[in-house]
Amino acid sequence: MNSALLAGLTPQAVIRTLGPWGAQLCDGYVSRRFGAGLPPAEVEFFRQYFYQQLAAKVSPPAACATTLLRHSVYALKHTCT
Repeated sequence: MNSALLAGLTPQAVIRTLGPWGAQLCDGYVSRRFGAGLPPAEVEFFRQYFYQQLAAKVSPPAACATTLLRHSVYALKHTCT
């Protein structure tokens, strides 16, 4: 598991790689996990939100942090004082 994460394999990368099947995977998860406890409109909203969060491209700060932390490189000085 750690080697997969160090190689850059994340749940988000899997969803992006699967393309349309990634959306179906997210829909199935949300339906099973939250379908019985929420109204249908909220389940549909959460399905869309969950997929968009997982399928979105990585933001530059997150990409920078994962790249730096993966190689155990840390800032010597804080950027904010």
